[in-house]
Amino acid sequence: MPGVTVIAPLYGILGVMHGSSYMLKVYSTMNVMTALFNYPLTLIPMLYLRQPLFYILIIVALIVNKIILSVLGSKVRSLLHNPDFELNKQKL
Repeated sequence: MPGVTVIAPLYGILGVMHGSSYMLKVYSTMNVMTALFNYPLTLIPMLYLRQPLFYILIIVALIVNKIILSVLGSKVRSLLHNPDFELNKQKL
């Protein structure tokens, strides 16, 4: 799972460039894995070793960022699944 934090943004950019709702869904899944597994597994030793509060708050900010990205990504995916989107895309 360590590669997810590097691969996910690149995959998300490709999904946006291609306008693929499936790629955006996979990107959202990668964000969820990062927020549920990688960040808490990083926070636990940081708290145990009493690391500076600044670094702990950075991890918390990253978790909040992933939550916001998931919410916005789901809205974009719902717009891409809209049947009218394909009709408008063909008109362009």
